[in-house]
Amino acid sequence: MIGLFLFQFLALNLLLALLVVRPVRRLAGIADEVSKGNMEAPDFPSKGRDEISTLGASFNRMRRSLVEAMNMLQ
Repeated sequence: MIGLFLFQFLALNLLLALLVVRPVRRLAGIADEVSKGNMEAPDFPSKGRDEISTLGASFNRMRRSLVEAMNMLQ
């Protein structure tokens, strides 16, 4: 039983890290670059229909709008 529990615990942690933590860290890194003024940071790959992909697509759209607004001010 302990071995099965340990296996399930490790499997869930691995899936959580791959499906949630890694994409959120990648998006946070891109957001950090944009906040420092680097508008040339790469787009967040928003393939899929999950919440992380939706957040990434919204972030990409927000950044494009920000770039357009900055260009209008200049």
